[in-house]
Parts: sequence; structure tokens; C-alpha cells
Amino acid sequence: MFVKPPQHPFVTNNSNKMPIAEVEAALRKFKKDEATINCKLKTIDDSRERIVLKNFESFSRIQSVLTEEEAVPRNKALISELETVKGNLRSKAIYSPLEMQWKKICENYKADQALPVTTWKCVSPVFV
Repeated sequence: MFVKPPQHPFVTNNSNKMPIAEVEAALRKFKKDEATINCKLKTIDDSRERIVLKNFESFSRIQSVLTEEEAVPRNKALISELETVKGNLRSKAIYSPLEMQWKKICENYKADQALPVTTWKCVSPVFV
């Protein structure tokens, strides 16, 4: 027994086909838009190719210039810079805005000890 394969949703019966004149009119109507879209796509592709080529050239330049003796101190310097940045971020995390507010409140209280404390804020510990 032969089973007919399912028909694609865009394929219709012969009675519902579009006349060739209408198809040609639609193609002419959108030809200008198609040209501008193709031009923009080509520009985007060209810029992507330039970026990839530039990155590849810089990477190959680094690979060809650095020897193992030069790469070791360079990598150590990069790691130490990374650790410095991490430390700076940790120290900035310690001094949160809430702690700065508490510092201001304490200074105001030391200046005028009769000053009533009306607000209390809970500062949760920050783990970095």
C-alpha cells in the first residue's frame, strides 16, 4: 500500500497558484528594498571580516614576537595586575554606601552627642 507523503504548508493546489504577472509585479515592487538590504548586509559582513582579520593579525603578531622567556614575565605581570584589580574591587565592596552613611552619622553624633538617633539600618556582611 502506497502512503502519500504530507504536503508542505506553503505548497498549494494548482488552482491557488499566483499568476506570473503578479509575481513579477511583486518582485519589481521590492527590488529597491532588496538592493538596500543587500548593501547593508554586505557592509556588515565586510566590517565583521575586518574585525576578525585585525584580531587574527594581532594574535599572530603576539605569537610570532614572544618567545617563552618573554612570555613568562609578561604572564606574571598580567596575573599580578589581575590580582591588584581583584583587591581593589574587594576593598570597594567593603566600603559600601551604607557604611559611608554610618560614618557620617557617627561624625554627627560625636559633634553633637545630644543628637537623637532616629534611624537604624542593618548592614548585612559582604562576602567577596
